[in-house]
Amino acid sequence: METQQINFLFLSDLVFMEDLIATIGGILAILTIIIAHFTDFLQIEGIVSIMIGLMMFYVVGRVFLENARGAIGETDDEMRLHIAGIVRADQAVRDIQRLGVIKEGEHLHVELEIEIDPTLTISEADEIKDRLALLIYAQKGVTDVIIEFDEDDQVLEWT
Repeated sequence: METQQINFLFLSDLVFMEDLIATIGGILAILTIIIAHFTDFLQIEGIVSIMIGLMMFYVVGRVFLENARGAIGETDDEMRLHIAGIVRADQAVRDIQRLGVIKEGEHLHVELEIEIDPTLTISEADEIKDRLALLIYAQKGVTDVIIEFDEDDQVLEWT
């Protein structure tokens, strides 16, 4: 449900922008026709046509970039450092082996591999996973969290 709501908000933002540009373009076109009809300034039709074309090009470029960003996936380094701070603050986490935060559109996918005490039981490790997942999901835009465990090798990977 959360993912669908985020998709809706993102799509409604783009739809609003497209509708706004279309409305402004229509108003400009009507005003241009009126101005050209009652004055000798006929060049205004060409000028406003170019302006409307540039506005449409902006909309197409914005939609393309959002779709490309979502298809390719980009790393969100700021959120990566923020999540690393949250994870490192947990007493049970000895080290972060790997942490990836991929941004796909407005969604963030977090993949985390942490080192913990090898003597912990599965139940204790599951509690750690649930606790960390809850904290990570609470961050803005996070829709997917994968947490893996590794035994502590006494070598700090994450500083």
